[in-house]
Amino acid sequence: HDEIPVDYVTNGIHLRTWISDHMAALFDRYLGTDWRRSPDHKEVWAAIREIPDEELWAAHAWGRERLIAFVRERLSLQRARATGIEMESVESESLLDPHVLTIGFARRFATYKRATLLLRYPERLLALLRDPKRPIQLVFAGKAHPQDDAGKALIHDVIYFAKSQGVAHRMVFLENYDMMVGRKMVQGVDVWLNNPRRPLEACGTSGMKVLGNGGLNLSVLDGWWDEAYAPNVGWAIGQGRICGDDTVQDERDAQSLYDMLEKHIVPLFYTYDDGQLPRRWIARMKDSIADLVPRFNSARMVKEYCQDYYAPALERCHQLQADGCAALRQLAEWKNWVRANWDYVRIEALPLPPLRRVSSGTELDVTATVELGRLTSGDVEVHVYYGPLHSDGTIAFSGYQAMEPDSHADGSVYRTVVTFPETGRFGYTVRVIPYHPLLGNPLKMGLAHWATVQPS
Repeated sequence: HDEIPVDYVTNGIHLRTWISDHMAALFDRYLGTDWRRSPDHKEVWAAIREIPDEELWAAHAWGRERLIAFVRERLSLQRARATGIEMESVESESLLDPHVLTIGFARRFATYKRATLLLRYPERLLALLRDPKRPIQLVFAGKAHPQDDAGKALIHDVIYFAKSQGVAHRMVFLENYDMMVGRKMVQGVDVWLNNPRRPLEACGTSGMKVLGNGGLNLSVLDGWWDEAYAPNVGWAIGQGRICGDDTVQDERDAQSLYDMLEKHIVPLFYTYDDGQLPRRWIARMKDSIADLVPRFNSARMVKEYCQDYYAPALERCHQLQADGCAALRQLAEWKNWVRANWDYVRIEALPLPPLRRVSSGTELDVTATVELGRLTSGDVEVHVYYGPLHSDGTIAFSGYQAMEPDSHADGSVYRTVVTFPETGRFGYTVRVIPYHPLLGNPLKMGLAHWATVQPS
């Protein structure tokens, strides 16, 4: 499984589409314009840590203020459209607070994304929303498929909870979610919440969009956050484990979510060590920007596609097409030849290896006798395949090493020395797979012979 010749490129976002004007201007002053041309260069973003805390915080706070102004205007329009009654300015100005920790949740309202996970403990949520000294406020947005009644019910639950509990000034839902709404949200929230059931998240690029704006992620370890998470750049919900029971999983994740909010996120946001700024929160913002922005943007993504896949594929295409596709014909003939003679390949049974527990750096001489029939040593590769032993005696793949024909013995004898990488119970075996310089990945042919073990 570990050698299946299928790989991936993690998604990335187009940074300049999602970054706020104030944050872009701040980067221009301290990073120059290189961040616009080369957003995937880590050395460019290292200068983030040189930006004065006051200026970074002010640029981020401006985004939060713009988001709140937008929310007030949008909710007033929603009210007028739904009831025909315009919202009074006093009521509008009571919606959200530009100085309060703002958490955003915006995505398609599919059930597996668990938009109402926060509602699982209403008393704890109300305590956070109503806290007189350290409150939070929540901005929800998104859509459900017109035929997804369960998804639409989640939206109803969010709105009903806010109104029925008297916290509609701290917990809002924005209708007609689109790129404009998304841009306002990622530019203004302090924390981006993402809590789908693992492992159903495809990637979760919305969380990438807050990075350049100084927002921090609070997410399950799934999608891109499973790659990105580190303790200094955000927070993880759960430990990346899947228990197999949705009810139990939801309970565990909800507990973890609230523990993060109550014990870590809220205290950190409202701790002003010098009485002026939440400097430890700002330090986390800087780490998030410097470490994650150069990794999760579209420039890096496109570069990886080109360098790792498209360019090698094009080079291979040119190689096979040269001279009237001479190489392609040669490769096709060789494949047919190998397939016709593959059943004649034999590996002499290996003695049951006495090796069971080894220390890191242990070396082992491995010898195997391989009969190739009408194939030659140039048509194959012979490998020692090794790794930790499961309790049932199977091998968990750790690595393989090519074996070479022994020049002092019969041509069918192959040897090598394996160095085990760590201490533990290890096992090994020998395999033969096809090889041709034009083949590319040899596993694509789907042919392999494995050694059997002599009974003890």
